[in-house]
Amino acid sequence: MATTNNIPLPAATGKESPTWMAHVLIPLTQNLLGGLAVSSLTLIAYYAVSNWLGSAMETKSALLWNGLIGAVVASGFTVVRFFGDDLGILTGAYRAGQASRDIEVNALSLELQECQRLIDQLNGITINNRQRDELIDRCQRSRDHALDLVRRRLAGEEYRRKQLDASRVINQHDWGRAHKLLCQAGVIDRHTKMMTARTVAEAQRALDPVYKNGLEMAKRGGRPAWLVA
Repeated sequence: MATTNNIPLPAATGKESPTWMAHVLIPLTQNLLGGLAVSSLTLIAYYAVSNWLGSAMETKSALLWNGLIGAVVASGFTVVRFFGDDLGILTGAYRAGQASRDIEVNALSLELQECQRLIDQLNGITINNRQRDELIDRCQRSRDHALDLVRRRLAGEEYRRKQLDASRVINQHDWGRAHKLLCQAGVIDRHTKMMTARTVAEAQRALDPVYKNGLEMAKRGGRPAWLVA
């Protein structure tokens, strides 16, 4: 810790404390000047267009409307600047909660499938090797079809269920299982149906953990939720 005349000075934290000038007055002044600049530009554009068309609005009305435009711009940027951090915190909390919910839903689905398998075993219901091999093969096909759907969407190719079924590329049942796997992995948003991955590699990284869990369940005779279609 630095000292001056034997008086200890606080250590530098590298973080500037908020001040009225830097964090309130200057941002407000910038926003007001920005709104004034926008109002001036729209006023210039208005008079240029009016002269070109040979018609003009009353000066009072022109000043009023362009002033309102500038005020809206200044107010809008003030709200964004002062409440941007709060909105970012809320958005981040929502996304974190959504991701946590998906993980919990996936874990509960695995537990339910395992419980169902144990109940079947207690009731004397067993799965033979042929059925187990069929489940494993269906899991593998679902992963391959899911990555193919991602590739098609990113490349702008046809990826819809009916069209691919009609062209005998992927039948409707396989398409449904692949789509459910993508939704379970979060590659496709369940509500908006929009794809969140930007590359096939990114989609595969999100897909593989969910696929491997389902594959292990299939090897034990269980059926992951995304495999039922």
